[in-house]
Amino acid sequence: MSGHSRLRGEDGAALVRAILDGDSSRALDVLGSESVLDVPRLSVGRGTAGIAAALRNARDAYPYAIASLDLHSEIVSADGVLVELRSRLSDGERSFLLPIAIVDSDIGGRRTVRIYHSERLITGVRKARRPVFPLPPDAAPTPAAEVHVTVGSYLAAIGSGDPEAVLDRFAPGAVMDNGVRPVVDRAELRAIFAAMTSTGGVRLVRINEFDSGDAVAFEYSGLPRPAAPGSAVRSAPGGGVAIYAYDSECRIVAVRMFDDFDPDALIGIEPKSVESNHGT
Repeated sequence: MSGHSRLRGEDGAALVRAILDGDSSRALDVLGSESVLDVPRLSVGRGTAGIAAALRNARDAYPYAIASLDLHSEIVSADGVLVELRSRLSDGERSFLLPIAIVDSDIGGRRTVRIYHSERLITGVRKARRPVFPLPPDAAPTPAAEVHVTVGSYLAAIGSGDPEAVLDRFAPGAVMDNGVRPVVDRAELRAIFAAMTSTGGVRLVRINEFDSGDAVAFEYSGLPRPAAPGSAVRSAPGGGVAIYAYDSECRIVAVRMFDDFDPDALIGIEPKSVESNHGT
């Protein structure tokens, strides 16, 4: 790792401000000159010149002012750090909430910082994006037994095809939050899990996991899911990171996702506009 220490809350906020301003000098002050910065909405920047090039068009990709930017949580482990921020962005006509996750760990012996957020919260629609960790054609899902028990038992329950088994992995009062609309109601969660288990579930390859003792950050890439009979083959999601807060029995208390997972679409709820979801 470079001479810079891992990101913490204030550094994460400073990096997000630098990215939205397209200010590579400030970004390098946070990251150091030997780091890699991966912003899926932009590109991958390696070292001083690469980071400057990656942020050159940042203002076009993020034409927003920051109305607020607050630290929501941190997960710190020996292997890496996740900083979770809640931003409210504005373009002068509307404002919207954009949760952001910053993951800082070594990849291939080099410090690599990844920025995750939902595209749907910006554009109002689910949008395919470049995978941060592309997978070979013969990649297989990571077995549930090889990941943190909270995540593994959840994935195994989805794979079982039984929505009640999935619901049992959620503690009473647990919330599923993709940044658009938190879902707490057990009947809605059951309907989401019924749709997930009936349409091929999820096939994920673990990239990293960082455990703080009561929450685990699970960074992954996605594989194509089996298509429903008669439907087109589904393309793989771009991957992302999710935070699973868990109780003493490793049941999920809350899961916050930084990809474009859309539970409303699974249960047939008409998508709302970004403005109506988050106000002005």
